[in-house]
Amino acid sequence: MKKLLAMLLALVMVLSFAACGTTEEPVEEPTDEPVEEPTDEPVEEPAAATYTLGMGVNASTGSTTDGKAQADVTVAVVVLDAEGKIVSAQIDCAQTKVNFPEGALEDLTAVDTRSKYTKKEDYGMLVASPIGAEWYTQVDALEEAVVGMTAADLEALELVESNGHMITTNETIYAGCTMDMTGFKAALVKACNDEYAKEFSADSFTLGLGVETSVSSSKAATADAAGLAALYTNFTGVAYDADGKVLACLLDVIQVKVAFDAAGVATQPEDLRTKKELKGDYGMLPASAIGVEWMDQATAFEAAVVGMTAEEVVAIETVESNGHQVPADETLHAACSMDITGFQSGFTASLTNVK
Repeated sequence: MKKLLAMLLALVMVLSFAACGTTEEPVEEPTDEPVEEPTDEPVEEPAAATYTLGMGVNASTGSTTDGKAQADVTVAVVVLDAEGKIVSAQIDCAQTKVNFPEGALEDLTAVDTRSKYTKKEDYGMLVASPIGAEWYTQVDALEEAVVGMTAADLEALELVESNGHMITTNETIYAGCTMDMTGFKAALVKACNDEYAKEFSADSFTLGLGVETSVSSSKAATADAAGLAALYTNFTGVAYDADGKVLACLLDVIQVKVAFDAAGVATQPEDLRTKKELKGDYGMLPASAIGVEWMDQATAFEAAVVGMTAEEVVAIETVESNGHQVPADETLHAACSMDITGFQSGFTASLTNVK
């Protein structure tokens, strides 16, 4: 009996040890969910933002007097977002002077045709500035201050007279720009409302502005004919992509003409519109080799250079035709038969201050 009890006890202990040494593994239940297979399809990138490039020009000859023609031409180029807010802006001014004392035209090679921004410290505003800032530095501050504004915001900017100048009451703008705002405001509003504005899409961009003035068409007065101070300025606004290729561009020209007699008495010009603003009033249609007005030919050139670099635009081949350098390419010439050398040099100028 004792032997039987001992054997039963030993059997119980063996079974207990066996139970302690095992663990119950979970059984994986079958599933009907599909197994995700790897794919080679490209991941869709977010769409590039859409922007609008606009240009505006405001001109004045109010400082013209007998013996001197002066044109103050302010230009602004802006990039607007989809909501019409400024995301980038560039501003410059061509202040060009030609003297003709007693009807004798000065040496035109001595005329400084550089824009105010190009002159930098040579403009000489530092000593007269209440905030001790040069013209181009104040314009840099103004360009930053208008970011986020719309055309309506700009139109609503209040200006007050101070020492003969119309300055802004906007404290943010005035902190960096204490100059007369009349021309700046007008040019910026025009740029935001530009009927020739161009849309483009990009992940990123830079903005360039070229301003080039010529006085070479000026002539002295004679006893039989009036003299002419011809102050012509080309404007080139370009949005470039990260590779320096044109995303969109706008071109325009203003021809300020101040007539004067043999005594040096000046006549104020009545029309200060740019060629694009003049539209059919510019009068190129009868003289055009392709029967197309200036603004339409300029628009065709703007479209043709999208995707090019500035260097490639400058390298467009031209041929001489009636004293003008016109496109050699037949397709381009069919849409733009004008002299394009001013357009080409404008692209070079636009690279000097890309932001």
